[in-house]
Amino acid sequence: FKGADRFAAAPSAESASSSSAAAAAVSDGSPGRSLAQLVRRFPQHDWHLPVPVACPALPSDGPESPAGAASAPGCGPSSDLLAVWWLLIDGLLSAAWESPAAAQAFTAAFDLLRSGLASPGCDAVLFAFQRLLLPQLVCAAVPPASGPLRVTALRQACGLTTDLAVHLLREAGPEFASGAVQSLLHVLIDCVSSCSEQVCRLGCSCLRHFLISSTPYLSAELWTACCQALRSGLQLSWEPLLRLGLVFSRHSDQFYGDLGHIRVAARREPRGQSRRMYQLARQLFLLDGQFDFSGE
Repeated sequence: FKGADRFAAAPSAESASSSSAAAAAVSDGSPGRSLAQLVRRFPQHDWHLPVPVACPALPSDGPESPAGAASAPGCGPSSDLLAVWWLLIDGLLSAAWESPAAAQAFTAAFDLLRSGLASPGCDAVLFAFQRLLLPQLVCAAVPPASGPLRVTALRQACGLTTDLAVHLLREAGPEFASGAVQSLLHVLIDCVSSCSEQVCRLGCSCLRHFLISSTPYLSAELWTACCQALRSGLQLSWEPLLRLGLVFSRHSDQFYGDLGHIRVAARREPRGQSRRMYQLARQLFLLDGQFDFSGE
């Protein structure tokens, strides 16, 4: 697919160090390597997140730990294949943002993540979910200074990420997937508060889909996190309206404000556009069967 030729081109100094590290990982057959050692093996990756997450502790710089001493639960005794699995998902996700929709690069990457619950395990999938997938969504949701917003790719990636989070809740349980769910909620709230209408609608739709689909699997802690996310999203969405209302006194009859002067623009939108905005305002709170399409 388009964008994959970057992996076949001559490697730069940074990619050469990554390739040599991966080659050393495959050629070095020493057992006892854990998921946490990926951070040391590939330091050029961006391991930062919008919120702190729990991850396996990094081993010390001393001699190699015994087999299983620092291994993450659900991962094999060796991380050689895990490193290849990680690089494959990283390459697919990086190329998917530039590839056409017909290539289905996102679908292939998310199929690998879903099948990874069986092997290498839930720890590896959660590690890739929080350290690789969510940071890319955060960067893609920010409108670029130049060039169009990649809405089609963002819509597909955000929807598949929401489905994957529900799948993790169902398969791994709320105690194990709590950090991933809270990180996803932070990303969706960022989308809801975006200045782009397309990103904002996407965040509302994904948040609504997650709450409806994950209801049977949410614990009390996750319900609290979801309610806090809804509250934050509403506060960020209503902030311009609340700031506008600060210049009016309670039960005021003034048209231009009591504590300040505001300018009121005359509405010239057609009735169809007004009806569309009214339906969009109610999208987060109503189910599909509760919509009124009559326009009355």
